[in-house]
Amino acid sequence: MFIVEIARKTIRNTEQNKPLFQFLHQVLLYLDQSKVSIANVHLYFMIELSGYLGFYPDTNHTEEYHFFDLQEGWYTQEAPFHGYFLGPEQTRQFAHLQQLELSDCHQLKLSREGRHRLLEKLLLYYRLHLEHLPVIHSHQILKDIF
Repeated sequence: MFIVEIARKTIRNTEQNKPLFQFLHQVLLYLDQSKVSIANVHLYFMIELSGYLGFYPDTNHTEEYHFFDLQEGWYTQEAPFHGYFLGPEQTRQFAHLQQLELSDCHQLKLSREGRHRLLEKLLLYYRLHLEHLPVIHSHQILKDIF
């Protein structure tokens, strides 16, 4: 439900986009057929979908970069002054998730609270990069499930 809501409210291009369709199909099929935990799939989905929407985050994470700037979409050594960033722990989790394939995203170990905080930051990342993004409601359900 969350993935469908995110896709419906963010994909505005009416032109045919076969790679995007294949990505959506792959994720939905994975959710239907997975035999492992799907608790992180929505996080993986949001990161990957951002690439199709034109604001995929920088992947140049190294140990010296302790923060991810949500407004600029890159890793940085210092916390940005504007306040839209991931702290050191979330930055490590985010960078790890970026490196994983869909079938491996269950390998990222997150607490329920950590997963929720990362989801909130990803929703903020989308709001910062997509003008007029409607309110997302279904993420509240994810809080109860995952």
